[in-house]
Amino acid sequence: EVDLDLLEEEADLSGRYQYLLECRRTSTRPSLPALMQLSSAMLLLPHFGILPGDCGPLAAGIYCNESLTHINISDNNVGEDAAVYFARAVAAHSSIREVRMRGVGA
Repeated sequence: EVDLDLLEEEADLSGRYQYLLECRRTSTRPSLPALMQLSSAMLLLPHFGILPGDCGPLAAGIYCNESLTHINISDNNVGEDAAVYFARAVAAHSSIREVRMRGVGA
């Protein structure tokens, strides 16, 4: 488990701090692969088994990440409502060049 106190909110441009904070707030277990990928320019989680409850924290991390250029969350059956979280997070960034969300609806 990652200690939230080790990350400083002000210095975190990757969205990792916000992701962990939102996981704590919603009692969602953090995903280590998602956490690690929030530190890179690509968030690649197709066929990852993302559940509807995982979407809020992950979208919060995406929203706060200033360096993401590619996102692929295809084929995770999160439902249409949860997919809206991702769409709003992605819309906040001009750096994102490619988004794949095929098969995320219910």
